[in-house]
Amino acid sequence: MSSIANIKKSMEYLYTKGKELSINGIEYIGEYHIDSNRQPRTGPTRDATGAQLLSKYYTNPEIYNYDKITKENVTMYGGVFDKINLPTDKDYEKGEFNRYFVYKVNEPNPIFHEIDLLEFGIYGSEGGIDSVLYNVIIFPWIIKGDSEYVVNTNYSTAYNIATRNHIPGLIDAISNFAKYHK
Repeated sequence: MSSIANIKKSMEYLYTKGKELSINGIEYIGEYHIDSNRQPRTGPTRDATGAQLLSKYYTNPEIYNYDKITKENVTMYGGVFDKINLPTDKDYEKGEFNRYFVYKVNEPNPIFHEIDLLEFGIYGSEGGIDSVLYNVIIFPWIIKGDSEYVVNTNYSTAYNIATRNHIPGLIDAISNFAKYHK
C-alpha cells in the first residue's frame, strides 16, 4: 500500500474524547466518521450499521432544545471536524504550503481544529464552518530545507500569529513544527 493510501486510511478513523459532538444534546465520546453528506455519524466507518447522526457539543441542554425548535438553527452550517490539508508534490517543490486551523471565538482555552483546503474554501458559507462562531488561521508552513531552519521558522510564524492576534494555546496545539518536513 502506498504512503498516500496509508495516510488516507488513517484519516478515516476518527475519535472524540468529548466536548466536540453530541447525540440529541448529550455529549458523545467514541468513534465516529464523516458520511458522504459531510455529516458526522457514530461508528468507525461509513458502512457502520445503525450509525446515528451527531451534532455539535452543547454545554447546556437547554441550548440544544432551543436550537431544535428555532427555524434558523445551527444545522445551516457544518460542524467542525479535523480534515488535514496534506502537502502535494508541487508544494514540496516550492518548499511550503498553507495549513488551516479554526478555533471557537471567545473561548479562554480554545480547541484548534485543522481543516483542509476544501473546508477553508467554504468557511463562512452555508454548509461550511460558521464564521461568526469560529475564526480561521492560515499558516504558511515550511516543509523543505534544513531541519533546524524549518522548525525555527514554523515556530516563529506560529508565535507571531498567536501574539499578534492574542490567541492563547496556539503554540501548544501545534506540537510538531517539523511536520511534513522532507
